[in-house]
Amino acid sequence: FFCKHVQRGKGSYIIPGKNAIFEFQKGSKLVIESGKALVNFRKPKGSKVESWIQLNENATMIVHKGLDMRNCRFVVQQGAVLEIGDLEMNGLCNIVVRKNIKIGDGVMIARDVNIYDSDYHPFSLYDDVQTVVTKPVNIQNHVWIGNGASIMKGVTIGEGAVISTRSVVIKSVKPRTMVSGNPAKETANDIYWAKGH
Repeated sequence: FFCKHVQRGKGSYIIPGKNAIFEFQKGSKLVIESGKALVNFRKPKGSKVESWIQLNENATMIVHKGLDMRNCRFVVQQGAVLEIGDLEMNGLCNIVVRKNIKIGDGVMIARDVNIYDSDYHPFSLYDDVQTVVTKPVNIQNHVWIGNGASIMKGVTIGEGAVISTRSVVIKSVKPRTMVSGNPAKETANDIYWAKGH
């Protein structure tokens, strides 16, 4: 963690647990501005599942305040940016960044969640030219994403929102709103939630 790819602010730490894997390619950097980045540190006892942070060429991952991930995988593609405020993320989640994904403060993500900012494969309708569509994802402060949800390209999730279990989010979500289903639709508004103890 003293290699040229890692930058740490004063008093910040990276604490890896067993089966934590970091892959840095040329020009990539992991920036921990403050707080702690716990990577597989609090994983279930006896678990052999890996946490993997893969930063491809010239990719950047920034942790502003804190990260607690266990049994998860982050892949930041060439030249892309993953920006995290303060995130607690449970097992078997995937974040794959082609251009830009931003996650705010106080965000909680349950198990088996997938977050993508791109289709990652050429796609067309009928005889149109095939293109790979990429649009940034912005998850704002104090968002709770439930078990098995998928957050797709171009989505902004407003502050205080809740994404219900197994929801597939393809459109932006208003602040303090709950969405559910596939595709996810608004099921409650003016909600407030608190982290359990």
